Amino acid sequence: MPSREQAENFMKEFYALERERNSIQYAIKQLMDFNATLEEYREIGGLDSVKKIENLINKNNETVVTKLERINEMLPKISSVRCFMDELDNESKYLLELRFKKNRGFESIGYELNISKSTVGRRLEILLTALSNDLGKI
Repeated sequence: MPSREQAENFMKEFYALERERNSIQYAIKQLMDFNATLEEYREIGGLDSVKKIENLINKNNETVVTKLERINEMLPKISSVRCFMDELDNESKYLLELRFKKNRGFESIGYELNISKSTVGRRLEILLTALSNDLGKI
């Protein structure tokens, strides 16, 4: 079973992967939109420009495939934490987000949630132990 420290690292990595995944999805959308524009230009361009456009489209498609492969690599880790998070109440989710996504300290989290710093620590301990137990089942 993973330790509390490993569960903490897993949460940090989860939010980093989520940010990366969102960034990649945005980049894929941009590439696909650009390809659609290039397709329109290909139809009106001369023979020389058609070849250049097709090369650009092919290069963009290769980049999209590479980015999709990266997302597929991330999915198991993201999914395992997402399943755990889906079982939590909103305050617990927010607590984890404040700590690991926004990198906030106990005092700041306590102020935000209107609870004491020690309560923040206890709740995080409970959540990380539960996550650790959950990850141990995978």
